[in-house]
Amino acid sequence: MRIIGMGASTMAGVGDSEGGFFRRLGKTVNAWYPGIEFVNRGVGGDTTAMMLARAKVPGSWGNHFVVVLLGCNDVPRDRDLTPGIRPSLEEYRRNLDELLGLIRGEYSLFVTSFPVCAPRTGVRPEILTRYMEAALEVARDHEYEIWDLHGELGGAGAEPYLAADGKHFNELGHAMIAGRVTEKLHPQLNEGLDDTSPGPKTPEISSANDRIQPLA
Repeated sequence: MRIIGMGASTMAGVGDSEGGFFRRLGKTVNAWYPGIEFVNRGVGGDTTAMMLARAKVPGSWGNHFVVVLLGCNDVPRDRDLTPGIRPSLEEYRRNLDELLGLIRGEYSLFVTSFPVCAPRTGVRPEILTRYMEAALEVARDHEYEIWDLHGELGGAGAEPYLAADGKHFNELGHAMIAGRVTEKLHPQLNEGLDDTSPGPKTPEISSANDRIQPLA
């Protein structure tokens, strides 16, 4: 079995000395279900158009689970140095519709982008919200399981997890995502693998910090 990660810098592991949430996820899952292959197709800076081009490579998919966390590279922003790569909302919707249809697996999880720091990134919260609302509609149309990380961390809720640049997750953030995705994958793996697979049937999350913590 393969579990494929599709996304941009967060999927690629930026901000985490342990290689990112997807690598953490692989270590945890393989401790309970040895032999599952984890394929990370996260590329920092990628937009949905760039991901779509990569996803069209023949033989890229096949029998797999997929975890999608796209980030906010498509979202227009103030003081933008590369405005030409930002699609309109409708273009974003079309790109995502084709992408999610193409890469959909036996089990497919879509995670919305976490809120970023507006003063440090130029991404206005109301614009990011519009893009994430469109993304949720498309993911539901393709029958992905949804984790609305953007909705859960609305307002200042993302601050403990943000790196200094305000647009990437820090190590705490990557650990939290890995823990939550592990919880979502576990029942699917229990169904998809033989009952004789080694290891207990309920993986433990390595730290209380793997869950979203409210601000004090």
